[in-house]
This record gives sequence, C-alpha cells and structure tokens, in this order.
Amino acid sequence: MAAAVALPSSATGGATLPGSGPTVANTSTNNNNNPAGNASSTTTTSNTTAPAQKPASSRTPAEPRRVRFNVGSKYHVMDVIGEGAYGVVCSAVHRPTGQKVAIKKITPFDHSMFCLRTLRELKLLKYFQEQNVSENIISIVDIIRPPSIEAFKEVYLIQELMETDMHRVIRTQDLSDDHCQYFIYQTLRALKALHSADVIHRDLKPSNLLLNANCDLKVCDFGLARSVRTADKKPDS
Repeated sequence: MAAAVALPSSATGGATLPGSGPTVANTSTNNNNNPAGNASSTTTTSNTTAPAQKPASSRTPAEPRRVRFNVGSKYHVMDVIGEGAYGVVCSAVHRPTGQKVAIKKITPFDHSMFCLRTLRELKLLKYFQEQNVSENIISIVDIIRPPSIEAFKEVYLIQELMETDMHRVIRTQDLSDDHCQYFIYQTLRALKALHSADVIHRDLKPSNLLLNANCDLKVCDFGLARSVRTADKKPDS
C-alpha cells in the first residue's frame, strides 16, 4: 500500500485553555515489527526554495521531496508534522482502532553517536512508560522494526499525537498569564518526575515541549538525556 500526500506550507488551528479566554494557535510547518505485508506509505514534502532573482510568474515549481514510511498496513500515514536531525515525523491513523498517532522515522546509522542517542531515548521512554513516571512525558505506543538485521536501516517510533510545540506557539502570538502558568506547571511536573527517576533531560527547549488542542504539555526528545546514577561511570550512557 502506497500513499502520496502533499504537505501544505502551513496549517493553523486553535486550542483554548479552559477558563483563560485567549486561544493558543496550533501551527504546523515543514521543519519524535514490520507487518508481513511489507506495505509502505509515501509522504511528499514541498521544497520552498526558489531563485530570488526570478519574477514570481517565471518560477518553476520545485520537485517535491518524497519520504517513504515502511510501517505496514496498520497505519495510514497522513502529513509531515516535523523534521529534525534524526529523521522525519508524520501524523498517522492506526487503522484497527482509529487512534491518531505520530510516527517518528529514525535513521541514525550514519554515525555511531546517533545510534547511541537513539538507543538511549528508546530505553528511557520505555522505562518511563513501564514505571508510569508522568503524564507530562511523551509516551510510546509502538516500535516498528525491520523483519531482519540485514534490513535494519531505520526505526519507526509510534507515539501519541501532539498537534504543535511551544516554539511554534510563542512565535505566532503572546501568551496570557493563565497560559504561562499552566504550561510552567506542567513543565515542572515533568521535571520533578524526571529528576525523581535520576534522569536529567539536558536539552529542554520550547521545541521539545509538545502541546495539543487542550493545552496539555508533554516533554519529548530524550536523545541527550542522562541517568545521574550512571553518568559518572559511563559518560555516553
């Protein structure tokens, strides 16, 4: 199964904090076991680069960049919602349940350090999930692996879907005091849970604070996180 989806340059929605009045914009732009069918989905992203010296009428459309997601028939891949150093994130729907999820395609094998950070993030997220550490830390739904070690060139991390992040929100509007207090409260809850588990995040920034339509906040991206208990013994563990 293959599906090609054109990514709009941006999409904007709204999320209102109960009782606060103002609206937090939900802005998405182009920038965390393979079933037997080996089906794949393809998502198309737009390349917005164009020669500056040409007038608008004479510009030729750029060729879209195609991103292939080999996630089988269980998931219907929809739109690209983010892109980072380790891969691309798409929104998707789990066909059997209708649950909306985010699929993070990780291709870390060009450098050993990327492999280490990917392994660290997966281990920490699985630990947080098993220990039910905090509702303000992003959770894992599933991990899709290739059928054989020879085909092991990418990993698909299935997570709960969050519509936007703090960086995109504060770029587009001013937050009310109620919003600020609510977001700070949730961030501190996540940090308390992490530090109680002897984990330091080491990369906390607005783009790693995910938000949904209800203004719920989740901390993500644990590639640089460290366990305090092992930091002295293993600097890269």
